[in-house]
Amino acid sequence: MNNKPLVSSEELDQAFTQPLKNEAKQVADEIGQALEVGASAAAPQDPQAQAKKQQEDAQKKTDDNRKKTYWQNFLSKFAQDEQKLKQQNEQKNQQQESEAQEEKQKIEIKQFEKSKKDQSFEQQHIQAIQSKAEKKGGVGG
Repeated sequence: MNNKPLVSSEELDQAFTQPLKNEAKQVADEIGQALEVGASAAAPQDPQAQAKKQQEDAQKKTDDNRKKTYWQNFLSKFAQDEQKLKQQNEQKNQQQESEAQEEKQKIEIKQFEKSKKDQSFEQQHIQAIQSKAEKKGGVGG
């Protein structure tokens, strides 16, 4: 019986976490682009207002980058935690399999020893019967 999975845990990890990372990056980029387009369309004409708007835009861009970094870090941490949990589960499963194998071996050893003991008892019984028969002058004499 082959208990190997069809797909490795690394392949599963990439299949599930990589699309999340890519999607988060794409969404963050799209939001940033939409904000820049919206900001440029609503730009004021007054030089003082323009300077203020540029400062606000720079602050907003800094905030947006900070948020983008936060979510990227969040998703990265989430993927790491998920991988760690998978490894812990795999270790737990391996330990349980190992313990089950050890228990199976103990049972097999006990059964072997019992069988050996039973066989020894049967041989002694047969020898006792033969010895009794020989003393009576029956078999082997």
